[in-house]
Amino acid sequence: MRALLQMKFPDGRMMTLDVSCQQICLGRDSNCEIEVNGELFPKVSRRHALIVPAKDGFEIRHLSQSNHTLLNHEILAARTSIKEGDTIRLGVTGPEFTILELNHREAEFDFRRFKSGRINPVPAPDSSLSLFHFSILFLNAFLILLFIAWLIREILY
Repeated sequence: MRALLQMKFPDGRMMTLDVSCQQICLGRDSNCEIEVNGELFPKVSRRHALIVPAKDGFEIRHLSQSNHTLLNHEILAARTSIKEGDTIRLGVTGPEFTILELNHREAEFDFRRFKSGRINPVPAPDSSLSLFHFSILFLNAFLILLFIAWLIREILY
């Protein structure tokens, strides 16, 4: 199966995730297809939720024993069908995922997106650095180095 999910961080940043596998486990465990940072989201369980193919599409299963999984802002109690446009939140304070695409086909291999064996982050358009921003960062770094060189010269001489 292939899923395209958009992850929303508490500060408003977005990251698009392209995942191709038999099932998608979400949680803090390094074996999860979508591994959530435990320092940012301590209330997310190691294996929090599972997305699996079903007869009539896809379903999500709640795995956590201590924290809720929310589907479209409602607590998930049993296996539930999911579709494109649904939102999944891992715990009340955890990350929120919006399902952009779900299909039974495996994704075609795209060398531009490939980063690891399981998950291929696709940067959101607003999160990339423009040439202007890169040049400002480079100029600031150059000015800091120039200041440090001047400071060392003043101290030694």
